[in-house]
Amino acid sequence: MPTFMKNDRVEFKNKGIVIYGIVRKGGATTCEVVQDGAKSLFKVPATLLSISNEPLPNLPEHPMDAWGIKKYATSKFSSRETTCFTAEITHNGKTVIHAQNDGNGGCDRYYATNGQYAIVDQFEADAKQWLIDHGMPEDRAIEAANIWISWKVERAPYAGSAFDYVEEWKEALGIEDETIEMKM
Repeated sequence: MPTFMKNDRVEFKNKGIVIYGIVRKGGATTCEVVQDGAKSLFKVPATLLSISNEPLPNLPEHPMDAWGIKKYATSKFSSRETTCFTAEITHNGKTVIHAQNDGNGGCDRYYATNGQYAIVDQFEADAKQWLIDHGMPEDRAIEAANIWISWKVERAPYAGSAFDYVEEWKEALGIEDETIEMKM
């Protein structure tokens, strides 16, 4: 029986439908698999899994794609009110920012690796535009870099829609879509 590893591309049948996904937690007996689009998490017996050649769906391109994250690590022990983490933010593949949160409820903190903080301002501005472009009202687009980091780590690896993620945030924040009816 094969042992599946984290990040293996797999497929399995669920109620007669083929589900494609990525292993989040591997094993020889049972695996956690995130369905493409970050739609669902399944616990699947390894005997039902097969390695898949089906490509992961492409996410729509966005200027924020120039930014990336590497060396993201969390501490469940230190996470109290917010997620305690450290990460490196990249721009065009080069590490330019160190990011962290101490897990005590405060905001994320960003430090330019070269001491030139204009890159931090650019990152935060680009993240805000990303948030607005995916449906957040401009006046509510706060802590955009934090939201982008969460999406990039939790959903993007599974082709999770940024639009869906922003909608979840809007719902959690109690932000309703405002439509204006035109009188004729």
